[in-house]
Order: sequence, then C-alpha cells, then structure tokens
Amino acid sequence: TVTSFTQQAGAGTTTFDALTADSISITASDLVLNGAVEASVNALDITVDTIAIGDTVTADAGINLQTATSTQAIELGGATDTGTNFTLIEAELQFLSSTGVVTIGSASYTGDMTLNALDISSETYDLKLEGGAGSTVSVDGALTLGANNFHIDPPSDVTINSAITAAGAGSVTIEAINEILFDDSGSITTGTGAITLTSDNLVTFAQTGTAVLTTSGGAINVTSDADDNTTGETRINATSTFSTGAGAGNITLSGDVTSGTPNTFNLTLTAGLGNVVFTDAVGDLNQLQVTSAGSVDLQGAVDGLGTIDFTSSGFVDFDSSVSDVTTLTVDTGGNVNFRDTVDQVTTLTANATGVTRFDGDLSNIGTLITDA
Repeated sequence: TVTSFTQQAGAGTTTFDALTADSISITASDLVLNGAVEASVNALDITVDTIAIGDTVTADAGINLQTATSTQAIELGGATDTGTNFTLIEAELQFLSSTGVVTIGSASYTGDMTLNALDISSETYDLKLEGGAGSTVSVDGALTLGANNFHIDPPSDVTINSAITAAGAGSVTIEAINEILFDDSGSITTGTGAITLTSDNLVTFAQTGTAVLTTSGGAINVTSDADDNTTGETRINATSTFSTGAGAGNITLSGDVTSGTPNTFNLTLTAGLGNVVFTDAVGDLNQLQVTSAGSVDLQGAVDGLGTIDFTSSGFVDFDSSVSDVTTLTVDTGGNVNFRDTVDQVTTLTANATGVTRFDGDLSNIGTLITDA
C-alpha cells in the first residue's frame, strides 16, 4: 500500500498492477495502470503526459487527471489510442469510478483538448474538463451522460461540433474566456437539468440543426459579455430553437443578441410556463418568436427585426425602445407594456387580455391594432 508516489517527469514509464491507499498522488512522465487502483479516503491525483488504464480506478472523493506538460494535447473518448497524446479512450473513461467529480485538465492547462464519441451514461461521476487562457476544448463526438453533471471550466475557446445529451437532473455548464461556438451538429439536450452557457466575449450559434438547446423543464441560461466590457454578444448565425418544454423552465439571455448576417436567421424560444428574459439589446434577426411563456421581458432596446411574434400567458414588457420592425405581434393573457418609444413599425398587433400600455412616443407606425 502506497500513500503517495512521485516520479519526476522524464523518459521513464511507471506501471502499477494494483494500488490501494487512503490517498494517492502520482506524478510521472508515462503511466500504466494494469490493475485496480483505489484511493479509499481522499482524492486521486495523477499528473502525467501519457496514461493507459486497464482496470478500475476508484476514488469517491474525486479523480483529478492533468498533463505534466501544460501544452500537451488531450484526447478523450473514441475507440482508438493514438499513442502520442494524453489519451483516454471511452473504455478507459468507463474504468473510472467515483461518486464525486472526475476533472481532466487544470486551470494552468494551455493545450488543445478534444472530446470524441463518449458514453458515460452508466457512470456515477460528474465530468469536468478544465483549461486556462490559451487552451481550447472541442466536442467532436457525441457525449452521452446519465444524470451526471458536465462542466467545461473556462478555456479560451469551446467548440461544440456534436450532440451533448444528459438525462434526469444532469446539468450542462459551459464556460469560455473568448467564445462558445456551436457548429456542425452541435447541440445540448437535458432533462430537468439546467443548460448554462457563459462566455466573457462571444456565444455563437452556427450549427446545422435548428433545435440547439433543449430541456424538459430545466432552465436555459445564455450569457455573453460576462466580463461586462461591452465587446461580447450572442450571435444567432443559424436559425435556432431554445426550448424548455411545457413546464416551468425559464430562458434567460444576458448580453446583446444579434447576428453576423443581419435579417437572415430566426430565433425561436419555447418556455412553457417559464419566463423569457432578454437583459440587453436585441437586433438584426429575421424573426424573434416566443411560442409559449409565463411572461416575456425585453429589458434592452429592440432594433432591426423583420418579425416579432410573442405568445405569453402572462405579461409582455418592452422596457426600452422598439424601432425598425416590420411586423410585431403579441398575444398575451396579461398586460402588454411599451415603456419607451416605438418607432418605424410597419404593423403592430397587440392582443391582450389585460391592458396595452404605451408609455413613450409612437411614430412612423403603419398599422396599429389592439383589443385592449
């Protein structure tokens, strides 16, 4: 039994056929675990440049795996070990056993991490991929989770090229310093677990499919320009649907929402009984639609949209100015409040069970229809 084993990074290979201790910390150049390894009390910490796992590795207090060289590429998932990087194929990741968190990478990691096809839906651990400034994380293969939580802790850039799917209360949290990009078939689906995207700069939706963020009652939170330096935004560069289903899941978009190609793409939000909130400006979309919500609150300016179409069982608030909209239609079971100026709207229709209120000036309105 070994409590702590340390080998300085070098050309040698460290091999264990079996190892059990209260806590285990291994630093080596290359590591081979042929037999069962268990840290029975504390976390298991491994720092290596290459690793091979051939049996169960257990640590309920958490498993921390990082590269000895901060720029070393990390390959996760898939069926093939290239033998040149820090690589853990799907079978090796399925050998990991923990009721805690498996963390791969570190805050000082500056390399490129790639996640290939991976199914850990039968595992009990949460998975965290960690990077620092200069690092990237790419999800290139389908990631299938059970009720596990999945977290990417902020590398510079994150690219979601394939589907991430969680079940039950499993949540998906993705953070980036520069950009979170949905491309190719990138999407996230959860059950009652939340989807949280936070970027200091950009969140970009450029994927090929429409249903990009989907839950069954879990909240959806998309935050761009999280460092509040006014340079970031959420870009709808592909027609996109965010849905929390028929339940009470809220959808919140913080940071400006716009498009790199104005008046081309649509954004559709379905929140069921949940609330929809835009905390900042919205513009340059072909269509902004809310198919269902308990309430809709646009706190920033609305400018340059082809169509706005909102359906809400409660109130709809436009807290700032509305301008340059072709068609604006609101159907609500509560009040509709335009709290600032409304200008250059070709057709404005407000069907409200409650009161339709215009607190600011109306100008250049083609047709105005209201039943309240």
